Amino acid sequence: MEVELNSREIELLNLILHRIVIKNRTGELGIIHGADRFITTNIALKTETIEEIEQLYQKVGLSRGIKKI
Repeated sequence: MEVELNSREIELLNLILHRIVIKNRTGELGIIHGADRFITTNIALKTETIEEIEQLYQKVGLSRGIKKI
């Protein structure tokens, strides 16, 4: 299945996705809030899943990929 996104949809995804981070040691998914405070989503991701997320980021134009802390 192929989905086409317009520029506004891609802009919205970038706005949301650029705040998502993963802790290197644990694979814990969260967001950065305020003065670089990590807020957890209580989701721990496996390495394979993190790699898949990286590929998704590339598809929507986030060349830096998911930020790891």
